[in-house]
Amino acid sequence: MFFRFTVLITLLLVFFNTKINALEIKVLATINQESISNYDLKLEKKILEILNKRKISKKDENIILQRMVNEKIKYIETKTKKVEINNKNLEKRLKIIKNQNFQNQELTKNEEKYLKEKIATEMKWNKLILINYKNKISININEINELIKKNQIKENQKEEFILMEKNKKLNILSKTHFNEVKKKFYIKIYK
Repeated sequence: MFFRFTVLITLLLVFFNTKINALEIKVLATINQESISNYDLKLEKKILEILNKRKISKKDENIILQRMVNEKIKYIETKTKKVEINNKNLEKRLKIIKNQNFQNQELTKNEEKYLKEKIATEMKWNKLILINYKNKISININEINELIKKNQIKENQKEEFILMEKNKKLNILSKTHFNEVKKKFYIKIYK
């Protein structure tokens, strides 16, 4: 009798201890049929903590979740539009980011896969914007020359300044396009 009781108590302790330590996967948000789980949020927080070199607080989780929703929209849109990127360029970009930010941190396979997917989504989104708006990215050279004179930019920095102006325009187009695309999605946040 005592033996059965001891075995029962041991099993219960093992069961409850395992349950306490296990991560229960919960859906935090859905975007159409795609979901974001608490595990995805955990991976995102870990990557951000390494990139920002600081702990992410609980109060920042809603902002992070909203960013993840936006990234998921970009992922779905690029997938729908069948935007492809060069895998070699993706690997190069991943290596650069890892070398710049993760030298002292060992990423698990899941963390590295998650980071790679984030980078791929951003690269595909940028390509989609370039494809859709390549004719609208041109800039007026006369305006640029006036800005260069006004800001007293040296001649050797002219190309860099032009690139900066094109990137500003590209960011505006990207945000505008994103806001239009976002309207097509059904977003539900459960948190």
